[in-house]
Amino acid sequence: MELYVTLLHLPCSSADSDSDCSKQSSSKSQIARLKKDLMCDYDSTIRPVINEANGTTVSFRMLLKYFTYDVASSTLALDMWMPTFWKDQHLQWKPKDYENITRINFNSYSLWTPDLSVYNRAEQGGDPSAFSYTYCAVTSTGNVLCVPSVHIDALCVPDLSRYPYDVQSCSLRMGSWVYKGEELDIQIYGSVVNTDELEPNGEWEILNTTAKRHPGNHACCPNTTYPSIEILFQIGRLSGAHAASVVIPTIVGMILTFTLLFISPLNQERMVLCYVNLIVQFMHVQYMSWQVPLKGDQIPLLRKYKYNRSGRRGTSASERESENERGIAEGEIQYKFSLDVTIKFQYVDSCHMAKFTKTGLGDNNARVL
Repeated sequence: MELYVTLLHLPCSSADSDSDCSKQSSSKSQIARLKKDLMCDYDSTIRPVINEANGTTVSFRMLLKYFTYDVASSTLALDMWMPTFWKDQHLQWKPKDYENITRINFNSYSLWTPDLSVYNRAEQGGDPSAFSYTYCAVTSTGNVLCVPSVHIDALCVPDLSRYPYDVQSCSLRMGSWVYKGEELDIQIYGSVVNTDELEPNGEWEILNTTAKRHPGNHACCPNTTYPSIEILFQIGRLSGAHAASVVIPTIVGMILTFTLLFISPLNQERMVLCYVNLIVQFMHVQYMSWQVPLKGDQIPLLRKYKYNRSGRRGTSASERESENERGIAEGEIQYKFSLDVTIKFQYVDSCHMAKFTKTGLGDNNARVL
């Protein structure tokens, strides 16, 4: 008998709950009553359409605030505001029923929000969604605007062949994590990246940004699409400080080396300048090994020049011997950094002749004439 009474009481409790929802909302202010009416049976896990056969169009753009690029970790870090727009058919009302209120604000956690995700994130663990906590503005027609503050770390392998005048091309690939293209249609709103309020970082500058929408057709799923948006950033290095500390000393050393070739071998100061030049060159190579970054599969041209720089040398032993007899000064420096180390230094003038050769890691030969 007790079970029978309980079963009869359950529908009554549900009806009382619905009536209590409307009673409580009627005793509040108009904004509170509107919020209560909209949220009374709202489910934030359901896509905001009345007919599930219809898709939801989501548009977004990026208001870039700050960015950094770390060559060592191959990471492009972006801090931005990301205005996002869509229509929620479950959040519509007649303004005349609520004292002509046409707009109201909601916490983003209480609403359905698109699961926009960055596919090439540097950190693949945790929540893949790029949409963070914020407040959203909703109009009486169901249009929703959210502007979350977003931080993104994206992978970007550098090309350092033209260091310090290098330009890097980095991309963001964004799309839905769960929904198909027939359910969630991602679009670009206006110019996808706005840099009007970008703070300079002193190391890099944004040269250009472009965006492309990929339809997401795959051979595995011919009747289903998974669209995505690819945003390309071209960033250039601010090379002033690097040129002053790396490029200019390299040019000065090169000029000094060629100048020594025009000094008479009978001049005693020539020997001193040769030793000074050699020491300076080795010190600069050591400095460059710390200063010039090495990342990716492209070696900076500056390193190639420094490690493979060579002067004038004869093509055969007879040609070298004839040059020695004429008292022609000759300098040769060659650096090759690999598993087999090869270092050669040869100095010849009319008074002294010395030759040092090291080939490999254990073969040493020295000869003084």
